[in-house]
Amino acid sequence: MQTEDEVIVEAPSKVTLGKKEYEIKQLKIGKAMEWRTKYGPQLSKVMAAYGAEANSPEVFMEAFVNCPQLMLDAVFDYAPNFPREKVMEEATEQQMMTAFVAVMGFAFGPFLGGVMFLTGLKKQMDKTASAALEQSSRLQ
Repeated sequence: MQTEDEVIVEAPSKVTLGKKEYEIKQLKIGKAMEWRTKYGPQLSKVMAAYGAEANSPEVFMEAFVNCPQLMLDAVFDYAPNFPREKVMEEATEQQMMTAFVAVMGFAFGPFLGGVMFLTGLKKQMDKTASAALEQSSRLQ
């Protein structure tokens, strides 16, 4: 999650996909509007299916875990510098969810006052990843 100062200077968000760090840069107004026009209605439909409960980070994650192709396409369209084939081979779903959260923050954060929501989402992601690691280690 970016600080207010990072937003002002247009600092990119850095994410690790596979073993490589990539930057997601905030789109300029025209490109951002095109992206929201393309993905906004689809994202809204997914969220509407979950109703008012979609405001919680847990429900938000569940909604998009059930629509992985939409999440992937939204990330790759927002960050065309990501080599899709390489990322698909090397990145984990958790890493891609982190990239998706960064994209959502850039795309909708300025309009939704979503810093608190996305921070809660990030905490939930971290908790989910920790639980998965713990369960995986128990299985070994």
